[in-house]
Amino acid sequence: MEEFETDNLLRLLQTYETAIAELQKEHDPAFTDLIARYTKRQAEVLAALADRNITATVAIRSFASQSS
Repeated sequence: MEEFETDNLLRLLQTYETAIAELQKEHDPAFTDLIARYTKRQAEVLAALADRNITATVAIRSFASQSS
């Protein structure tokens, strides 16, 4: 993820959040693996942001609240 600018990482994070939310609304078991992959990628983006010492508190809290 080092090749991405911070702004691009934030946009990517939003894209994953939106995609996961939309897929979860479908309640279709066929999307389970896709949701899991997107969730993993979303966590990787969050880790990349944290590694850059970016204040990602809002994004992390949003991710945590959506996961519960």
